[in-house]
Amino acid sequence: MHVRGLPEGPLFLRDLFRKGATEHKGRVLGTLARITTARFTLIGDSGERDPETYARFVREHPGRAERLLIRDVGTPARRQEVERLLTPLGVPFGFLPAAP
Repeated sequence: MHVRGLPEGPLFLRDLFRKGATEHKGRVLGTLARITTARFTLIGDSGERDPETYARFVREHPGRAERLLIRDVGTPARRQEVERLLTPLGVPFGFLPAAP
């Protein structure tokens, strides 16, 4: 990470791209997968497209995601959709409660 000028310790995708657009997450994750051998715990929101972005990452970079944690901010139907998307990936995942 130091060689590439990336900070030591936890790395939050929003720290690399302030715009917060979903497509940036996919690009940043792909870059990190290419420049490091680290395994990742990916944390995102169910209300955004994070589950879809993370599912794509898991398929494109097998073995690199250690677990997926999704903050449950959507409807019950969205939660079921996310479960159907993530279950077949074979990567442990869980839902975090929405902030009060």
